[in-house]
Amino acid sequence: MPATISSRMRAVPVSNFFRVVLALLLNSVPLPASPQPPPQVPAGCQVERAVTVPAPVDMAEVLQDVYALEDSQHIKLFSAPNPMLNRALVALFDLAVPTSKLDQFYSLLFYLDRFSSHPGTRITFEISAARRLLLSSKVFSDPAFPSQMTQIELTQKDRSRPRYQVSFEKPEVRLPLNQVWGFGVVREGMGQHAKELVF
Repeated sequence: MPATISSRMRAVPVSNFFRVVLALLLNSVPLPASPQPPPQVPAGCQVERAVTVPAPVDMAEVLQDVYALEDSQHIKLFSAPNPMLNRALVALFDLAVPTSKLDQFYSLLFYLDRFSSHPGTRITFEISAARRLLLSSKVFSDPAFPSQMTQIELTQKDRSRPRYQVSFEKPEVRLPLNQVWGFGVVREGMGQHAKELVF
C-alpha cells in the first residue's frame, strides 16, 4: 500500500498528492512571459560583409620570407632553417584550428624572436624583407599600409617578452578594418561602427 500524507482532508496517496500540488501551482502562479526577441542592431552598426576567418596562406612562401629576414646590416635573423620554427608556423596558420589574424600576427612576432639565431639584442629589420613577410602571412591584404613603414626594430633582451617598435613615414597613418567595411559593435543598446585604426 503506498505511503500517505495526512491532512484535514482525506488521506491522499503520495503520487497523487504531488500531481494535485503541481496542478495548483500551475493554475495559481503566473508563468514568466515568453522570451523577448533580442533588440535589433541600431542603424549604423550593421555590417553585412564582416570577414572574420583568417585568409589562407602559402606556407612555402611564408617560410621563404621568414628565412629571408635580415637586419639593416644584412645579417640573417636565422642562420639556417629551424624544424621547430617550421612546425610552429605550420600549426599557427592551420585553418583547421580556429584563430584570428591578430592572434596569428602576435604569435608570428613571438616565434621570430624565440627562434632567432641573431647575436644582437636590438635588431633593425631590413624593411623590404619584413614587408614581404607581412603580406605573405596575410597580416595585411593591402600593401598600402606596410609600404608606409620605414623601420621595424626588435629588442630581445628578454626572449620571453620581445618588444617591437614600428616607425611610419607620416605622423598619422590610417588602417582600414575589414577591407574598408569596418565592424559593428553593440554594447548596452548603443552601436558603434569601427572603420579604421589610426597610428
